Amino acid sequence: MWRRFWLVQALVVTGWWLMLWLAPSTRGWFGFGTWPEGVLWAFAAPDAMVLVAGSLVAWRATGRWQPAAAWLVAGGCCYALLWCVAASLASGGGWLGSVAMALLAVGNLVAALAATGGTEAP
Repeated sequence: MWRRFWLVQALVVTGWWLMLWLAPSTRGWFGFGTWPEGVLWAFAAPDAMVLVAGSLVAWRATGRWQPAAAWLVAGGCCYALLWCVAASLASGGGWLGSVAMALLAVGNLVAALAATGGTEAP
């Protein structure tokens, strides 16, 4: 079950960035108020490395490597969530992105616990 979570997450995050790139009107939904659009784009490379590549590694990993990959992705999500919430509070915008990151963070924490053996997958 959780292996598929990471695959779906990698695909969804890739699709999200493609949406932002191909449909510029969607960027305002996730931007941080009056902050420059470059602030949003600053997340592209870290998302590609941690959320996309990390999720693909967690999806394919086996044995002791899967929990390590899962916790790396979960930690990255939690850090990004804290940053997004702080930026939303400071700018008054970007709340949709903060909510999306909160959902990803919770999902990844549960998935990492499952990979570690701390919980059973539904």
